[in-house]
Amino acid sequence: MKRRMAWRRSSLLCTVTLLALCPVVLAGSKDHGKDRSFDRFFAQFKAAVARKDEATLTKLMAPRFDFIRGLSVPPPVVFQGLAADGGRQWANLQDAVSRPPIVPSPQDSAPARRFLRCTPIFDTGEYRYNCLVIFEQDSQQRWRWKGMIMPIIL
Repeated sequence: MKRRMAWRRSSLLCTVTLLALCPVVLAGSKDHGKDRSFDRFFAQFKAAVARKDEATLTKLMAPRFDFIRGLSVPPPVVFQGLAADGGRQWANLQDAVSRPPIVPSPQDSAPARRFLRCTPIFDTGEYRYNCLVIFEQDSQQRWRWKGMIMPIIL
């Protein structure tokens, strides 16, 4: 079981890293059909992000939320991280939801996922980082906010 979970995490990180490097954005591709349940979820998520509504965002989060480079980060720590440094990550997240999600090709046994690319923010004036916001369907087919990560790019 542990090996399977480790494989899923490494698979997700590899997928996310590849998406971060990929210059082609698949947002709104008609090949993937319209997912009304995601559209409803995303509208609620987007409104909550605009209001910085931590209670609603907590309800939309997956139980095991990945934040920056941490796994299974509790919501209070996530919101502290978003507010740190003058709220730069809140601004980053608010900017990210203004763009359409990336819709990856479906994979057989993997849960459905959507991604947002965060706008790189200058940190120290020289270093730029990539950030991805991850959404994933849970076992009951409900959409959840799975993470906001900075993939390691080698």
